[in-house]
Amino acid sequence: MQQALIQNSTQPFINLARSNMELINKMMLPPAALSTSMNEIQTMFQQPVGSPRHFGHMAAFANMAQCMLHNYVVFAMEVGRCTTAAMLQGQDTLKRAAQQATDGIDQNAHRYQQQGNHHDKKVAA
Repeated sequence: MQQALIQNSTQPFINLARSNMELINKMMLPPAALSTSMNEIQTMFQQPVGSPRHFGHMAAFANMAQCMLHNYVVFAMEVGRCTTAAMLQGQDTLKRAAQQATDGIDQNAHRYQQQGNHHDKKVAA
C-alpha cells in the first residue's frame, strides 16, 4: 500500500519530465542545422520586428511555449488527482484504525465487566 502511494505520487513528475523531454527532442535540431539556426537568430534580431522571418521564429517559439504550458497543465491535474486519492486513502485508513481501536476498547470493557460480575458473585458467596 505504501509503495503504491509513493509510486502514484511520483508518476506526475515522471510524466512531466517525459513530456518535456519529448518536446525538447522534437524541437532539437541536428548540429548542422543548429549553426544555421544560430545565424538565423542573429539576423532575426537585426531584422525589423514586422518582417515575415521574424514572425516565423516567433511562431515556433510560441508553439514550444504552448506545448510546455500544456505539459504543466496536465502535470497539475495529475498531481491534484494523486493528492485527492492519497487523502481519500488516508481518510479510509484513519477510519479503519479508529474503528479497530474502538472495537478493542469495547471488547476490553466487556471482558472487564464479565470479570467484575464473576468476582462480585465470588465475594457475595
